[in-house]
Amino acid sequence: MKAGMKSRNSQPKPPDCQPAPPKPPQPPTLADVMASLVAISSKLDQLLKGNINMALDITALQTAVANETTIDSSVETLITQVVAQETSMAAQIQTLITSSGNTVDPADLQAIVYTMSANATALGQSRAALQAAITANTPAAPPATS
Repeated sequence: MKAGMKSRNSQPKPPDCQPAPPKPPQPPTLADVMASLVAISSKLDQLLKGNINMALDITALQTAVANETTIDSSVETLITQVVAQETSMAAQIQTLITSSGNTVDPADLQAIVYTMSANATALGQSRAALQAAITANTPAAPPATS
């Protein structure tokens, strides 16, 4: 080629085709900030309502536990009274057997005494079983929160 002439292949190269650099983020507008605050406020309201409902549920649970405790105590008291009555009646019948002067078949009366004593023993065992079941099925107190 002659000096000063350009070859066809020596055309100027276009600049590299790269994407334009990203634009810096724009600061939020007042409307954007207000929309975010409204969303946060709404979520806070939902959380507060959930806490109120949870507090109401805990109160209901505490009431139910108190009622169960009252019922359990009542059942235990009733069983204790029935055992005492059975034992007392068995002792009274035994006294009647001893002082009856054979007007009543002592074997029949003794059978009643044995039955009543067995009932009192069974009720005493039921009371012990009830107490054990209550103890076994009563959850431990939750740890204190601060």
